[in-house]
Amino acid sequence: MLQMDFHLNKTGFSLAGNHELYNLSRKDLCKKLKIAFTLEATGDLVGYFSHQIHSQTYAETKETDKSMTCVQKKLRFLVLDSYDICVLDRCPKESHKYRQAHDILSANNHNYPHNENSPDGLEGLSKRFVAFGGGIDIPQLEWFEKSLQSAKENGERVIVVSHQPIHPGSSWPTCLMWNYLEVLSIMRRNKEVIIASFSGHAHKGGYVRYDSGIHFRTLEAVLESPDPIRTYGICDLWDDKLVIRGSGDCVSDVYDLDHLTAYHENI
Repeated sequence: MLQMDFHLNKTGFSLAGNHELYNLSRKDLCKKLKIAFTLEATGDLVGYFSHQIHSQTYAETKETDKSMTCVQKKLRFLVLDSYDICVLDRCPKESHKYRQAHDILSANNHNYPHNENSPDGLEGLSKRFVAFGGGIDIPQLEWFEKSLQSAKENGERVIVVSHQPIHPGSSWPTCLMWNYLEVLSIMRRNKEVIIASFSGHAHKGGYVRYDSGIHFRTLEAVLESPDPIRTYGICDLWDDKLVIRGSGDCVSDVYDLDHLTAYHENI
């Protein structure tokens, strides 16, 4: 599970990963963690959603009396369900998503189904085709693109959140989202509003930033930290940077927002 608590104000949300789906149904996760699942036309539940928060900053407007005016900043989280197409908690007989996942694994991993979580014999990024992974279907991809376009129109900044990493440079291959290239393509088309992509799944963490300017950060997992270490991070968003204050095994870092500057100055 990846839980995001952001320091702009008191807000938080959760999204499910493979370990949750090993033990609980999507209906139970909806009740226990308040995850907003969408019932698609196929009859499958998919947990993608948007979460907007506002902050108020005070900008100086007059040199004479030093009066201040309140400016509202808008930040939108776009939460992706990378277990949209998967075999986890999907009915083999009735689920459209299960059949898609079965076909993908059958075509790309010779170990499936007898040793379905093994990447043995696979090379490079093909190692991502294991049964504890998953991908994103067309309805969610279309929602993602429309949501980013809407963010542009509304002058919002965006942070993308997913359990599985989206960029191969921020993870090792077995943890990568199956159809990461489709997701990256959408993000690159809308790079001027996306601050960063946060993910989990790869327990040791990782980071990369390429030509899009978007920061791709995989956060270190608490379950890799022996007692009494407590691993978590707090994110602070400023006008010009995003700061991660790591605790335990979570690595602290500062990410500049220079790839967003020109766009937001024109809003």
